[in-house]
Amino acid sequence: MKTAPFIVTIIFVAIVSGIGGWELKPCIESSVAREDTTAVRTVSIPSDRDMARELIRYDITESGRYAGLSLRQQEEYLVYLEDAADRYDLPMIIIHTVAYVESGYNPMARHPQITVKGKRTRALGLMGVVWEYNSKMLMRDSIATTRLELAEPRINLLAGAAIIHYDIERILAKNPNISEDKFFDELIRKYYGAYDETYKSRMLTKMKDIASKQWIRRTVKNILTSRIVETELPSSEALAKN
Repeated sequence: MKTAPFIVTIIFVAIVSGIGGWELKPCIESSVAREDTTAVRTVSIPSDRDMARELIRYDITESGRYAGLSLRQQEEYLVYLEDAADRYDLPMIIIHTVAYVESGYNPMARHPQITVKGKRTRALGLMGVVWEYNSKMLMRDSIATTRLELAEPRINLLAGAAIIHYDIERILAKNPNISEDKFFDELIRKYYGAYDETYKSRMLTKMKDIASKQWIRRTVKNILTSRIVETELPSSEALAKN
């Protein structure tokens, strides 16, 4: 009778050992499999946009030190900039360059006085937006309903991107075959309100700080190509009528 518990114990140990061995094998095999799959690693090359984003981040950080921006504000500006670029399908580098030249990323930058329709006024915010020139478009695009809203960095960057977007549309509507060099001059003329060699020089200098000349030309070429394709495609209203 004393041998029964001993036999039961042996059987129990044998069963447990068998289960343990059965469970251990797949673990060993899966471990080997993981080692095999991770043996070959792929190296991802950052895109132009990723590279531009990091260089722009550095610019915002440097400007932020002079403008007294906190680290949180600097990160927010980068997000606002990216959102504005996405909404209006623009390269971040162009919006950033305008903001850098206009204000140095100081939301309280004091812009020079100008005269609009016989009244003295000033541009506002990071992108130097003139409400009196752009109010109808900004209200139509649901960006701002009052001049004072342009003091908010997110709204101001979005407003600047909208102005650049519609300036590009007007340039191409007037001259769809415009060259890359003349396109940039016209874009400056429309945004700044007049062609100014100093303003152009500051824009190009900042863009070259971030990117090579070839990159700038490719950026402009991409803008021209994408906008020309858009104007050649039939609108959704035209397709509906057909």
